[in-house]
Amino acid sequence: MDDNNIDIVTNHNEPETDGAKRHHRARNWLMAVGATAAAGALTKAAEVRLRRMADPEAGEVLSEPLGEKGHYVKSFDGTRIYTEEIGEGPMLVLVHGWFCNTDMWHYQKKLLAGSCRLVCFDQRGHRRSECPDCEAFSLETLARDLKAVLDETVTDKGAILVGHSMGGISILKYLEMYPEDIGARVKGVALVDTSNVPMYETITGGRVLEPIQESVVEPLFRWITHHPGLADGLKRSLVRTAPFLLATRYLGYGSGASLTQMEYIQEMAGKTSMKGACLAGLGLIENEKEMSLAPLRRAGVPVLIWVGEKDKLTIPEVSIRMKEQLPDADFHLVPDTGHPSYMEEYGLFNEAVVELVGKAFKK
Repeated sequence: MDDNNIDIVTNHNEPETDGAKRHHRARNWLMAVGATAAAGALTKAAEVRLRRMADPEAGEVLSEPLGEKGHYVKSFDGTRIYTEEIGEGPMLVLVHGWFCNTDMWHYQKKLLAGSCRLVCFDQRGHRRSECPDCEAFSLETLARDLKAVLDETVTDKGAILVGHSMGGISILKYLEMYPEDIGARVKGVALVDTSNVPMYETITGGRVLEPIQESVVEPLFRWITHHPGLADGLKRSLVRTAPFLLATRYLGYGSGASLTQMEYIQEMAGKTSMKGACLAGLGLIENEKEMSLAPLRRAGVPVLIWVGEKDKLTIPEVSIRMKEQLPDADFHLVPDTGHPSYMEEYGLFNEAVVELVGKAFKK
């Protein structure tokens, strides 16, 4: 009995035959092909449903020229920052988010230029602005770029600063570095789907990513900055695909988002180099300090805090905490919108900005 038992165990431990190995490889390959095909079918079906939804913005060209006058501003280190202006009246300086450019303010330029002077600029490394070689674009660097634009464009009447996501972070760092400008040059501030805390506290699931930031995320970003051609080629092959569109929809927007607006995000992503985006991204993720809102609170200038209810990239809880630190701020938690909530509900957002203008420039 014992010998038979040993024989059975020994037989189970015998090496697989070549035929068995080929069988297992073929089975695994077929399973992988089947899973890929199923995922592709589900993705395509989801894309078809998305494209069949009513689109109230159909026909709107978000990158259309609106008569902006463009020029370059030289920043503190000689980097040329593309800047454009449109309209007349109280001044708004609009600062875009990560991977974006001045076109993201399409609805503001189109609908507010009749009553306001709007100044927008591409942050360094994004679209038309230069991308210098360096290790990262620190928050201090982005703030000094903003200062260079303000030095060139703002009159003694001052301006309202409006920043989305990374743009809001640039503004908050600028206010932290130059608090004497609050109330003098800076008459009001709009913080749109943005944050004053480290990135791992801002993004949904950020606490999970924090342990691998130094070992995985930062090395990946640095590799991309040293292989920009390969990275841009990969980006071009992905941004027009169904998975990218669906990721844009489910990670970025609310349930009623416009297909035109979602496809515009694809277009905008294609206009910024991976090198520039990753250098800016490194500056964001390497920042581990909370920016103080005390100077803004003490100055007493009007503040607008605007955030999408379903924003996964700057979770609403961060904006709620900023509101607690700025109790006099006008706070909007916008139902069923995501990270580009200023675009999804541009009519309501423009109304809030006009109200901010009225408070900031009241006579």
